[in-house]
Amino acid sequence: MATLWLLRHGQANFSGDSYDQLSPLGFEQARRFGDWLTAHGTTVHRSFRGQLRRHRETLEALREQAPAVPDAEVLPGFDEYQFQRVLSAYLALHPECPEYRIAAEGREAGPWIRVLHRALGAWAEHRLDHLDVEPSADFTGRIGSALRAVLDTAEPRERVLVVTSGGVISTILQAALG
Repeated sequence: MATLWLLRHGQANFSGDSYDQLSPLGFEQARRFGDWLTAHGTTVHRSFRGQLRRHRETLEALREQAPAVPDAEVLPGFDEYQFQRVLSAYLALHPECPEYRIAAEGREAGPWIRVLHRALGAWAEHRLDHLDVEPSADFTGRIGSALRAVLDTAEPRERVLVVTSGGVISTILQAALG
């Protein structure tokens, strides 16, 4: 049986123009994992990643310290859900969301997390499907297809690395754990 490693991208850049890039800490996190692989003599036989910039940058930084890790095959099925679209769609339906007003007034993470939690709940319950948002069922389906493509071609005792995002990893774990 193959071993599947799911690696969340390094810390994203919250303060820049684009969240879809690593922060300096994110690059360091990826390099440290590469150091760990090298220090432990761990062989990665194949690697995959989503097509997002933060996935690519994580793998590139990791490979600086662990050059034996093969370059990744890009599978769009491992891309994260588009949280800005989910959030925008939810706020279009609920412009008076009290958590949003609190979040917009300050720079604290707590209110934003509560707004995103509400938005993700609406998305999972298919209340945003009619808006410009990938339906949650499609998100889950594309992850399942990408994972099957990886696992169906994995050789016994092969170590397979997938660099992706937290929502994708969470979805895979939910399916695995029932």
